[in-house]
Amino acid sequence: MYADFTIVLFAGVMENLGLGPDLLLQDNPQLVYARLTGFGQYGKYSKMAGHDINYIAVSGKKLRFPYLGI
Repeated sequence: MYADFTIVLFAGVMENLGLGPDLLLQDNPQLVYARLTGFGQYGKYSKMAGHDINYIAVSGKKLRFPYLGI
């Protein structure tokens, strides 16, 4: 059984499970393997879950617009 695509939301999880892109692409060279992380794969925020409230807080917009109720 093959999948057409795999979307990974947390960096390193699939590799820890032994399902990194190198292994999966050997079995299915047509596979689209995508990593979608909130703050990128590298850097000080890379391990954080990415949600809209996190982006607003980190950007400083929450301080500028406290009346938005977020």
